[in-house]
Amino acid sequence: MDEVFDKVDAFIMKHQRSGTRRIKIMPGKGTGAIKKELLRYLKLGGYPSQPETMDNGKKNPGVLIVFLDE
Repeated sequence: MDEVFDKVDAFIMKHQRSGTRRIKIMPGKGTGAIKKELLRYLKLGGYPSQPETMDNGKKNPGVLIVFLDE
C-alpha cells in the first residue's frame, strides 16, 4: 500500500506545483478497502475530499475530488 501512497503523494505534489486547485483520484468501488485507506491518508495530509457529483446530480462513490487549495 505504501507504493500506492507514494504515487498519490507525487500526483498531489505535481498538481500543487502547477497551481491546480482540485484533482480527481479514482480508487474505484470494490470492497472499499483502498478508498478507506486513501481517505485516511488524505485526512492526515490535510486534504479535504468528497465524492464526485455527476451531471445527473448523483454521487459517484468510485471517484474522489480532492481540494488542494484549502
